[in-house]
Amino acid sequence: MRKMLWAVGAAAVTWGFLGPQAQAAFTHPFRFFERPHAEAPRTPPSVQPSAALGARLYVRACESCHGPRGNGEGFWPLPDGESAPALDSLGPSSQAALHQIIGQGKGMMPGWSQVMNPTEIRSLVLYVQSLNPPKKG
Repeated sequence: MRKMLWAVGAAAVTWGFLGPQAQAAFTHPFRFFERPHAEAPRTPPSVQPSAALGARLYVRACESCHGPRGNGEGFWPLPDGESAPALDSLGPSSQAALHQIIGQGKGMMPGWSQVMNPTEIRSLVLYVQSLNPPKKG
């Protein structure tokens, strides 16, 4: 009986000091340990696509698999043991095809359309195309 009275008394004192926050603590005691579900920072749609923005996005999203120079020498192999395709030797490829591959994914590459907006994907396309200079002769 003493334990029950002590628990009720402790709850009453806690309620007196904390008010509504005490009720939240009783109904959901681990809420302070949860990580906030914040969205990743996104580029505003008003920004124009550019290869410079694409280079920053490439470092964040692509470099670990495709390598710093886009030559397929990433920091670790893919789960199947192979290396990622080289992006510096794609040859002539249309912007629409690159846009679809980056947005929807291909093979083991994930699609980025759920993470990046169209401006960011377009910027990545411009950067990947800058890795493939036109062949002379």
